[in-house]
Amino acid sequence: SSEVTFVRMLGWKIIKNTGHMPHRRTRNGSMRPS
Repeated sequence: SSEVTFVRMLGWKIIKNTGHMPHRRTRNGSMRPS
């Protein structure tokens, strides 16, 4: 379901924007939560 993808994207964007997790780039260059 696209809704699941939307929630996951929104969740990691919020985490990144609020700075609760370190900003690290994965080997493929995309920002993702650990």
